[in-house]
Amino acid sequence: MRPHLLPATLLACAVFACLSAWPQYGGLKAIEPASPLIATGFRLFSQALLLLPVLFVLLVRAGTRNGYASLPIHLLLWCIMLCYAHFPTPFFDYVWDVFLIESIFVYLLSRALLLDTRTAPYSLWPLRLLLFKLMLCMGVVKFLHGMPEWQNGHALKNFWANQPMPAFTAWYAAGLPLWVQKTMVAFVFLAEIPGPFLIFFGRHARLVFFFLNLLLQLGIFASGNYGFFNILTVVVSFALLDPVPTPDSPTTLAKQNNLRANIGRLVFYSAGVVLAGWLLTSAWYIYRAVAPGENYLHETSWVFLHNREQADIPQPMRVLLQTYAVAKVSNPYALFGMIPKYRLEIGLEGSADAVEWKKYRFRVRPDALDQSPIWYAPHHWRLDHQMYYESFRIREPHLHAKYSYFLGVRFMPGLIRELSLANPKVLKLFAENPFPSAPPKVFRFSYRYYLFTDADEWHRTGNYWKTDSPHAGQFFEKPFTALEAASLP
Repeated sequence: MRPHLLPATLLACAVFACLSAWPQYGGLKAIEPASPLIATGFRLFSQALLLLPVLFVLLVRAGTRNGYASLPIHLLLWCIMLCYAHFPTPFFDYVWDVFLIESIFVYLLSRALLLDTRTAPYSLWPLRLLLFKLMLCMGVVKFLHGMPEWQNGHALKNFWANQPMPAFTAWYAAGLPLWVQKTMVAFVFLAEIPGPFLIFFGRHARLVFFFLNLLLQLGIFASGNYGFFNILTVVVSFALLDPVPTPDSPTTLAKQNNLRANIGRLVFYSAGVVLAGWLLTSAWYIYRAVAPGENYLHETSWVFLHNREQADIPQPMRVLLQTYAVAKVSNPYALFGMIPKYRLEIGLEGSADAVEWKKYRFRVRPDALDQSPIWYAPHHWRLDHQMYYESFRIREPHLHAKYSYFLGVRFMPGLIRELSLANPKVLKLFAENPFPSAPPKVFRFSYRYYLFTDADEWHRTGNYWKTDSPHAGQFFEKPFTALEAASLP
């Protein structure tokens, strides 16, 4: 592999993430829940503490033989990492978002190792360890802490239709024989649990893991919509293949004046301290994933630091975790341990007189029964995805306190407020505006259970989905105004 493949592809992922998010940014920012000023200040402080050494590394590297060519790419990555962490919550806190920030952080931090010829052979190991953390935690949370269907091999029968945003291929996958489904589950465990340990067994073992991971990510990418996550995971796995970059020769460094040499050493050691902190927090996240019991970290939550399962963390470790977490540069990754066995879709309707109701259609969420699921990855429709978690908040309120960060962030009042004002940026988040003349005065929610049809039902009806209605009064159905939205249950 060429030495510049990894930074170039990482930059391509980062630029695509920003371009994909930009048309939605204004609308999502308008409905973002208010963030306490102290929280924003703490994030800026943490970023200054952790990211400035990385910036100094880039600038010192610019004075070396190989530093000039890579400086523009590195500076652009650093700026994206700095800004991306401040994008609207919770719409930019998905696994691919925090993984992008952490990947850039670890990659740029590892450049510090190139300032010393003795440590250059280890410069790719931080990214390898990041991949190890990601894959192992993903697998362990399913096997040790997940629902029983993961262990008996039936988990994918629930997963295809009930994942956040299935692709059209998921409908076909749901009809595969049970033995094929079980084989897929076994492959997932193979790639996510023993697979990452191949990283430590030499070049050929890492090559085997690279292709195992590549096959897994291709399968996930083809069957669901998870933004740029699968592509980014493959990009990070290039660290398994790339030869160790050639460091600057000792003679080049020796010709630098004493001041530059001293600055270089200071930057190197400061970056080393930051890297040691990242390794410690990552080791703690892995420990919490493999530790027995229910107090494991679920999802991608740097914000679980405020949940009750964090109360037993020793104070020094809690401070270290919070410092890295609020900057989103060290995160746990533990997804899909629990998969719902049914899909609840929430509809949002408006009316001018509380008699005639019109529906706000989301861009890619299931709606018409004869419309197949839509495959739009690596793009990401963020409001549509967030509605998946809003359905959990409504039907499983006990999960709010125990597991999911996304259930605890209330964006719906802001959404209703901006729709009542006919904010054009927010309206662009939907497939169409059902009220082109004047905004509605009252709103209400509708609820439908969605299931995939089987092949016989599809041939008979032409429908990819079948639906059922919840019991009357099971969920909140009362019409409300924008002023009343803040007090919604």
